[in-house]
Amino acid sequence: IVANNTRITMTQDIIELSRYLMELAIYDLHLSAERPSSVAHAAIVVAMNHLHVSTRMVNEWLSLTLEHSSYKTDCCIPRLQHILAVNGESLSSAWSSMPPPTSPTNVEDHA
Repeated sequence: IVANNTRITMTQDIIELSRYLMELAIYDLHLSAERPSSVAHAAIVVAMNHLHVSTRMVNEWLSLTLEHSSYKTDCCIPRLQHILAVNGESLSSAWSSMPPPTSPTNVEDHA
């Protein structure tokens, strides 16, 4: 159960970080001109790398077939990495102040 909860938490973290990157990408002139699916795909890759997801999992994600060239995703990745680096300090402090996620299997946490 612990491994499954860890996987769920990691997935939630990837989703939250990639959403954050997508919100910031709206304000970037270069990224706002790209297809939303390319930016979203790249945001997930950047989030996975930032959260130290295994290289195998990142490569599996990158191998997914999109309706357009992966070149577009590859062009968005460095830009999103830069956005994350610039905004990373505020992100780190925001995440460190968040309470740890609770799990329905950890009943003793709620007592």
